[in-house]
Amino acid sequence: MSANELARRSGVNCQVITNVLNGVVWADIMTVAELEGALGVMLWPAHVKWEIPEAGDADAASVVLPE
Repeated sequence: MSANELARRSGVNCQVITNVLNGVVWADIMTVAELEGALGVMLWPAHVKWEIPEAGDADAASVVLPE
């Protein structure tokens, strides 16, 4: 799929896609979500399984993310 087609399907600006693919910038979380929707694949594996600590949780700094 071309960058132009991905931009059309995802609603993400084509220049942003090109910059991400070329390593010029990191995609923000909304861009990742939009690209995942357009591609039908997870680009950041297991991120939907993360346990989010409650606000003020003293152990929040020790949260271990799954592999």
